[in-house]
Amino acid sequence: MARCTKCQTEWTFKDKAGVFKSLSGSVKCPYCRAEQFLSLKAQKQTGLVNMIIPVTMLLPLPFGLPLPLHITLIVLGIITVVILNITLVKLSGKKEYII
Repeated sequence: MARCTKCQTEWTFKDKAGVFKSLSGSVKCPYCRAEQFLSLKAQKQTGLVNMIIPVTMLLPLPFGLPLPLHITLIVLGIITVVILNITLVKLSGKKEYII
């Protein structure tokens, strides 16, 4: 579970979802207001998980699946990515960059 690096309070699922709403890449802890960032490990994991979306879009094409089934797979892929990204949130007290 994600914990604030300053106050060590465990964040709820809703708090962790707020991390992805921020365009600046930082979010304030809802309990102590300390600025928090996604850890480097979490950034790498979410980057890999996001690959599920293009795979669900392109993989069914060679198999000739009907369009409603193809759209259903894409929607399920997007829902899976959103839930996995939120559960993989780990916090850091400083901004870390992927080189």
